[in-house]
Amino acid sequence: MNESTSGLNGFHKSVNHSHSTDEKYRKTGLPETKSLHRSSTTGDVLASDVDISGQNAMLRAAAKGNPQEFLTIYQLNSRSKEAVNFVDYSKRTALILASVAGCEAIAKTLLSNEMVLFNCQDRSGFTALMYAAQRGHAAIAELLLKKKANYRLTDNRGNTAIILAARRNQVACLETLARYIKDPANWEAKGEHGLTAEEWAQANERPQATKFIRKTITELTAGQSSSVAAESNDRDGAGGPSSGSGKDASNHSGSNRRSSRKRTHQSTVGSQEDRTSGGMVGRKSSFAPRLTNGDRRVTMETGCLGLWPCRIHVRLGCRWSILLVIVVKEP
Repeated sequence: MNESTSGLNGFHKSVNHSHSTDEKYRKTGLPETKSLHRSSTTGDVLASDVDISGQNAMLRAAAKGNPQEFLTIYQLNSRSKEAVNFVDYSKRTALILASVAGCEAIAKTLLSNEMVLFNCQDRSGFTALMYAAQRGHAAIAELLLKKKANYRLTDNRGNTAIILAARRNQVACLETLARYIKDPANWEAKGEHGLTAEEWAQANERPQATKFIRKTITELTAGQSSSVAAESNDRDGAGGPSSGSGKDASNHSGSNRRSSRKRTHQSTVGSQEDRTSGGMVGRKSSFAPRLTNGDRRVTMETGCLGLWPCRIHVRLGCRWSILLVIVVKEP
């Protein structure tokens, strides 16, 4: 009994000692300082130095939105791609956590590093841009869009950054997105439950977001239509005759009319020839093109005309007259 009591007392003493130690470190900030000294020996934030959520010192500083603390750690690890893109157990990077916290200074520092990946998705499928749009951090959203962050990505439920901003009535973020997203199809894309951003705004009773999205789609659609019309006019202007060549245009038109009459006359001659042959010669698709060659003798072998074998010669003159010469040979 005494041994168990002494064991419990020893346990309580160790717990109290750890609590007092944690309290002392919390007041002085020594845990972070100690962690920094360890990481400075290798230049990387140690993967083993993580808390229960899998966050190391740099991720914790980003999650708290503390620029000074973050900068101290970041300077020791800015040259390591693995360190600046380190993820916690939820697959959140420092940039994602800074977007969640809304710390523009940390986000700007990270985006200045070419090794930082800004299209990473956490376990929910959220990117840094999605968190910024959903939580109303328009300045961070603009920083990401300037870096050409992918606004077409969707979370695990199919929602884009536009839809997430609309659901929370983040009009400032919608305005920022509208400056970079010019395709109306992206504003009409369907997300969770098959609803568009405008439909989600209506369902959540967000009149400001609804009005802005409807206006944006209308303007983008009208601008797209005018651009297509302008391109069509440019093509027509480049391919057609110039305004100063009226005579050439008239000659071109007259030539087209003559060509049309010529083709019509040729088809008429072909049909007359088929009727003249009396069905003795089968119609072939190769017969009509032969008539297009002017002043040419076309010879067609036929069967018997009555009881006499014969050969029909068709001569086409310069004026497309038809002369049938039947030569009868005796057997």
